[in-house]
Amino acid sequence: MIVPTYWAENSQKRQRPNGKRITIRRFGWSDLSQQDALRMATQRATEAADRWLTGATTPNREPKVPYNGADGVPIREEIVTRQGETIITRNGYGARCMNTPSVLFADLDLGNIRTLADRYGCHLYLAAAIGIILAVYLKSITIAAIVLATSWIISKTLASLSAKNHSSQAAATSARLRENITRFIQAHPHWHLRVYQTPAGFRLLAMHQTFDPRSEEVTQAFQALGVDPAFFRMCRVQNCFRARLTGKPWRMGITNRLKPRPGVWPIKPQHLPARQTWVENYETIAATHAACHYLESLGNTSNTHPEALAVQTWHDSLSQAHTSLPLA
Repeated sequence: MIVPTYWAENSQKRQRPNGKRITIRRFGWSDLSQQDALRMATQRATEAADRWLTGATTPNREPKVPYNGADGVPIREEIVTRQGETIITRNGYGARCMNTPSVLFADLDLGNIRTLADRYGCHLYLAAAIGIILAVYLKSITIAAIVLATSWIISKTLASLSAKNHSSQAAATSARLRENITRFIQAHPHWHLRVYQTPAGFRLLAMHQTFDPRSEEVTQAFQALGVDPAFFRMCRVQNCFRARLTGKPWRMGITNRLKPRPGVWPIKPQHLPARQTWVENYETIAATHAACHYLESLGNTSNTHPEALAVQTWHDSLSQAHTSLPLA
């Protein structure tokens, strides 16, 4: 169960002989019913509270987050639809995501490349502030004008250099990631990999077999490919592979965020109409963008597992991978 339908929370109070008290809360989940989720929550809270009584260090509560950060707790997102064991959910910022327990997806991201503006922008603002303060102290409008004009010229120059620097670093990182993929396929010729372009790098989909996300084989493959560390960690924590199918709102010009914040499922009934209005607007705009573009297939392309083929077909359709729509 990677994305439960029902959620509940239970709290248990305990007191040690020394008088110290604690309230421990734990979540429960189920695909059967709300009552079954509450039963699990009560059991987990009771066990955690009893461990605390023995002197164990126990967190008071678990973070209520949709996906990233909830160690030991399944994905907490709205289920949009499902096909067999593959589940489409809506994540915390509104995008649809594919979650599969055994078909390997891998994200290779360019990462947060620091630009010249990142490195020197704060120093520029500081210099301008000092100049203005000095101008006010000396009571000279001329000095203030000179400082502001100089700061503007420097900022424009830095912006231009920053864009070139960022483009150069991105190209170099992209080439390195492609080299990782090429070397991996040369060392594993029996693999069948589909390669996709994403806004932040590449997405890989393994077609030749299914995998256990926590297996040593997956760990070694992710390390050799240079998979994004956050993606790597969450595959292990959530025991599934994941691929975003629709664009990130801010990349498509959507400035208002999915509410209530954070977008943790389930939400209170009174918030559903506003959420649905946001989702309808988002989906209209998302239809004009692609989450990834298919580039090529590598390795033993005749070796295709039927389960992987079913996921690939659904993924390519929902992500609009074979279109020329802008990436988001």
